[in-house]
Parts: sequence; C-alpha cells; structure tokens
Amino acid sequence: MKRLCFFCTMLLVFFFVGTVHAKENAGTTNKGKQKVDELSNKLKELEQQVKELKEEARARRKLKATREEKTRKEKEVLSAVSRQYTLLRQGTLELEYGFTYTYNSSDVIKESLEIEPRYDHTLTNNLTAQYGILNNLSFNTTIPLVYRYNKQGTSQSMHEADVGDISFSLQFQPVKSGEGLLATILYASATIPTGKSPYDIDPDLEVSTGSGYYRYSAGINLSKPVDPVVAFGGISYTYTRDVNSVSQPQTVGAILEKVEPGDGFSVSLGMAYAMSYRVSLNFSFQYSYSYSNKYFFSGGGEYKSADSTSAYLSLGSGWKLNPKTSVYVSVGIGLTRDASDFSLSFRLPFSF
Repeated sequence: MKRLCFFCTMLLVFFFVGTVHAKENAGTTNKGKQKVDELSNKLKELEQQVKELKEEARARRKLKATREEKTRKEKEVLSAVSRQYTLLRQGTLELEYGFTYTYNSSDVIKESLEIEPRYDHTLTNNLTAQYGILNNLSFNTTIPLVYRYNKQGTSQSMHEADVGDISFSLQFQPVKSGEGLLATILYASATIPTGKSPYDIDPDLEVSTGSGYYRYSAGINLSKPVDPVVAFGGISYTYTRDVNSVSQPQTVGAILEKVEPGDGFSVSLGMAYAMSYRVSLNFSFQYSYSYSNKYFFSGGGEYKSADSTSAYLSLGSGWKLNPKTSVYVSVGIGLTRDASDFSLSFRLPFSF
C-alpha cells in the first residue's frame, strides 16, 4: 500500500513538473513567434519604403528628362528663327552656310520725265563660324559673298560679284534661364565695310556689294516658352560712322565729298512652334527706323534725305535631317516702300 501511494505521488510530481515546463516552452515559443512577426513587419515596411524611393527616383529622372527635352526643343525652334536667340556650349564650334535671295523694285524718273522701272536682284552666300567661349558667351563672324544684278528699263544691265561687309558679334546670357524666367541674351556686333562701296563707284555703270561705312549695333533678345509655342522678341540700336574723303562725281556736276549715314533702331517679335520632333514653324514681324542721311558736296552744297521705315513679315521653318543636322528656311515679305519686296533665306549649320 505504501509503495502504491509513493508511486502515485511520484506521478503527480512528474505531471506537475511537465505541465510547468510545457507552459514555459509555450511562452518561449510565443515570444519567438512575436519577434519573428515583428521582424517580418519591419522587413515589409523597409520593402515598401525602398519601393517608394525607387518610384520617386524614377519620377525625378522622368521629370528631368522632360525638362531637358523641353529645353532642347526650345533651342531648336529658336535656332530656326535666328542664331542670335541661342548660345553654344563651351568649346563647341559651329559652321554654317547660308543663302539669301532678295528682290527689290522701284520706279526711276529720268531727265526726260519718263518713269522707268528698276529691278535689283541680290544673291548672298553667307559663311558663318560661331564658337562657344563659355556656356553663356559665344562669338561669331560672318563673311558674305554677294552677287548683284541691276537693270533699269530697257537700258543695259549691271552686275557685280564681290565680298560683302564682314561682321563680328558677341552674345552673352547674364542669367541662366529657368522656370518662369525669360531667356535673355545681350549682343553687340560690328560690321566692317569690306564690300564694294557705293561711294567708290560710278552709279551709272556699276553696283555696290557693301554699305560703304562702319556700323555698330547693340541689343537684347528675349524668349519665353508659352506652351505649346515659344514667344520671342528683341530690340536693337545701330550707330554708324561718317564716311570722309569721298570723291564721287555726280550727274549734276558736283562732287560728293562726305556722307553722314543716319543711326537707326529696330524692334522684332514673333512666335515659334514645334509641330513634331523633326519640323518646326515660326513667324515674326520686324520694324526698323533709320534717321536721315546727310550728303556734303563740293562748294558747300548739302543734301539731307528723309527718314526711312522698313517693316517685314517673315515665315520660317526648321527641318531636322538627323540628330546633328538641321535645315532652316524662311520667306520675307516687305510691308513698306523702303523694305525689300521679297526675300528667301536658307541656312545649314554644322556643329563640331
């Protein structure tokens, strides 16, 4: 009997100890499971954060690419308008061939009071080199090769082929353009009378290929994207130097000895639009006002011409042949008597 009681007592002790150990093991298992669950939740949170960061980085890259593409398109459409609205990157050299045809007609009163029409055709081949000194400073020079054909009534025609007036210019962008800001480019240019001067020829037998005097210009060009177009405009002033030591006989018997060309200013505005990745269109209006010229003759004679006003309406287009080559074409129509009747321009730049 005593052995049975001892045996039952031992069973109870083992059962109690086993129960305690089972509870302890269950508690340990629950704690481990809680830790695993916490780690799993933290990993999920980290994965979500990494995913959000990747999406944010992808959105930023896409936004940056969109801005770069937008800036590139703005530069392309403005290049189709004029090189004075864009700058080259530092160390970049761009060569450009340009061709311009200009037609002008007028009426001339002869000594017999007969009125005869006069036609003037000018073909100009422009060779231009532009270099980026800094990212916001460019230099360019243009050498024109001019051919002029002039005919008055039924008289014999006159023609001349020679170098025109060579020009040099600097373009400077003081502030980097950004969102909401106008792209501003300041420029200054000088034109040298290397062409055949109208004051060194016999006007009854020859035609000139240059102006005959020095010209200095300064101005500002502005542009701003206004989706889906780019608006642009500018204003400039031109200072001219007097022409001294002239000795040109005139039909009235006097000799022209000095010329004081008038200064002038011009204003332009327009819009450009990228129709596709390869094609852009632009149109612009330009107004120029020139003050009167003064002519001094032998014997103290003096003549003062009237002020002149020129206005042009231009329509242009840019065609992208490949990623590095584009062709620019424009047509101009004169709106005033002092402006040329018609002009056609073609430009083909090459970058290095």
